[in-house]
This record gives sequence, C-alpha cells and structure tokens, in this order.
Amino acid sequence: AFTLTSLVLALGACGPGDKAGGGSGDSDGGVGSDGGDSDGAPTTGDGGSDGSPGGSESDGAEPPEELKEIHAEGFTVAQISANQGVAVPIYENGAWVGGGRVAELPQNREVLIQALWEVGADWEPREIVGELTIVPPDGSEPLVARKKVMVEAEAYAGSFDRTFWWALPAELTMTGTKFQAQFFEAEKVPESTPEPENPPIAPAKPELIGFEDSYQVIRAVLVPIKHELEGSDCPDAPTITEDDVRVFHEFLHLQNPVEQTDIRVRDTLVYTGALTSFNGILNTLSELHDTDADADPSEYYYGLVSPCDGGPDGVGGQAISIP
Repeated sequence: AFTLTSLVLALGACGPGDKAGGGSGDSDGGVGSDGGDSDGAPTTGDGGSDGSPGGSESDGAEPPEELKEIHAEGFTVAQISANQGVAVPIYENGAWVGGGRVAELPQNREVLIQALWEVGADWEPREIVGELTIVPPDGSEPLVARKKVMVEAEAYAGSFDRTFWWALPAELTMTGTKFQAQFFEAEKVPESTPEPENPPIAPAKPELIGFEDSYQVIRAVLVPIKHELEGSDCPDAPTITEDDVRVFHEFLHLQNPVEQTDIRVRDTLVYTGALTSFNGILNTLSELHDTDADADPSEYYYGLVSPCDGGPDGVGGQAISIP
C-alpha cells in the first residue's frame, strides 16, 4: 500500500539553454556527467610522461570522440497511466489516449504518473533513465524530472521497482497540463553512434494529461451499530474516533478519483437480528439511508459493528447485493 500524498515530486525547470525535451542530470550525477574530468575536457588516459593530454600529430593518435546521451535501444513504452485511485491510461499501444478513457482525472488532486515498458527476449539488463516533462498550461517553462531504474525484465504495475513513476502534487494537476516521457541509456556513447530506429518517446509531442475542470466529491456516513441479542451480554457499539475517521478518509480518498472526500459519523443504530450473515444488517442500513432525515442520496452508508454472536464465519465485511 502507498500514500499518494507522501510522494513528492521534485521537478526542475528546463531553462532556455537546455536541450529540447532534456534536463539536468540525475541527483547521483550518473546521467549529467560529461564523461571527462572536472573541467569538462575529455581524457584519454594514456599516461603520457610529458603531461600532454594524450597523443599528438607526430604519433598519429586520433583525438578521443565526444560522448553523448542516446535513447534506449530495444526498449518500448507499453503504457503510461495517470492514477488518482484509478489507473487511467493516457498513452497506450504506441499512441496518446485522448478519448474514451476509463475514468475522469479531476484537477487539483495529486496524481501518480506511471510508465510500463516492454523488452525483448535478448534484452541486456541495464540501467535506463526515464525523463518526464510537464508543460504547464500558463506558458511557463516546462518542468523536467529524471530517474534511473534497473531494467531486468518486463515491467510490473504492482511494483515501484519495476516501473518508472513520478508523483505530481495537486498544484501541478491543472486543466491544460501536458506531458511527454523519454527514456535514455544510462551510459553515454560515442558521438557517432546513431539513434535507435524507434526511440522511446511517448507521446511523440507533448499531449494533454487530461485533467478535467470538474468538482468530484465522494461522501460517506459511518454508522456505529449496537448489536443486541436477548439474554446475551453483548459488546458496546464501536467508538469511532477522529483518528478512525482519518484512516477511513485516507483509504476512501486514495481509492477514488475525486477532488474531495467527506465523511461524517451518525448516531448509534441498534440492531437485534442475528449476525451469522450480513444480509439482514445490510438491508437495515439501506432502509436507514432511505429514511434518515438528513441523509444525502449521494452518501454511502458504512456500518461498523462488534457482533454479539461471533459474526459470519471468516467474513470481516460485505457490500450490499454482493454475495
């Protein structure tokens, strides 16, 4: 499990002098290094005793070739998704997904951008650098974030170690925000090395992430239930504290693509039926939802109970109409 709100993305502004679609090096210096010494001059390492930088016209030695960064060879972008509780593909099957999406992406809500890859059977495990460019809608400088991942096999969406991912804070999730991802070899290569035939750039030009100017809200009511059975010493209804509400709020918010999550606690409900099955109490909660004077039709009712008779065997919870 993870908490989106705890994942903070450090994005650097791409200045006017930076290469298009590029950015500064990784924090560990691996991608940003120039392959030379401290003053940026390439070295030959021939150890010449006269202190000269290796080779001269007299001995016919060729000057060393400059190094450059190159897109990853044999690496294909399978999918990029934006996740606010539901993974919404925004790049798939080699193209930007502009319509017919599985869910909306509300603005002003933190989002996880996750990229999955495909590699061939002859893939040589190595580090790959992923670069995400975010283009704000206000025309300000693009923001660039890079990270390095060891790619050993196919990606797996359920593991942060086997995907590229970036967490965008809510202030970057605005209508009109665009994205583009590129993937590079971690090791620089000689300047004469050609780019791969199909460089992993997804999409080919920055496209909309697709944040909607919509106000999505989910509302829930927590109902403490006192289970009473005649002739039995039954436990009290659960006490729902502010900490409990925060936990429910976090779970509900992370699993639903909404801008706001509201939770309130209702007065205690007394239930006198058997709890060897949840069916009866679910019907009671449904009726309560229909008859409560202050109930909103859009609210979900959640009952919390300590069963007096032990409860359904092996079942901790159930939703109505689901066997």
